[in-house]
Amino acid sequence: MANVTKSLTELQKSDKYQRALSLNLDCGSDTLRKLIDTILDSKNVTLKKHLQDVAVQTKLNQLKKRKIIYSEQLKQLNSKKPDLLCMDISLLTIVLLELISTTTTQVSNITKLRQKRNELAHMSRSQLDDDIPFNEASQIITDLSKDVSPEFESEIKIQIQELKRRELVCTHSNLDVVKLHNESLMVKLVEGGEDVKGKI
Repeated sequence: MANVTKSLTELQKSDKYQRALSLNLDCGSDTLRKLIDTILDSKNVTLKKHLQDVAVQTKLNQLKKRKIIYSEQLKQLNSKKPDLLCMDISLLTIVLLELISTTTTQVSNITKLRQKRNELAHMSRSQLDDDIPFNEASQIITDLSKDVSPEFESEIKIQIQELKRRELVCTHSNLDVVKLHNESLMVKLVEGGEDVKGKI
């Protein structure tokens, strides 16, 4: 019986980790995409047109030279039809922190959300003892959703509550974790170099 209890506890810890990971990768990505759309719409410009801007292209070249952006990510941004739905959360973060004008509060929240992802990526095991990482990331995502629209904020809150109520969250692939490790490594490289204001 003791072994069964321990097994259930291990499963619950793994479930908390997968729930936090899903929150960051799914709800987090959706929120960043919507935020990008909202900012660009307010300027009456499409994603493609914005990315083709001379100043943005100059910035992209700088990011490439500083090895802040991968070749594959650069291809996505410079494709004939750049699509936010095809961009992972790491690239969405780069777009918001480096290529689009955001408020100080937005920059702070996006940076904190990235930090939460990196903390998950560097855990020794895919387990969590509590819901603190989930709750902290939930608040950050909710705060960012407020800058999109009241309707989207309500939608995200519902998604978060549904995710929180799930007894078992489908595991993400090892590739997702590897991507988080790569993002975390890139942040460390940047922070260890010249002053780039902690952005990647």
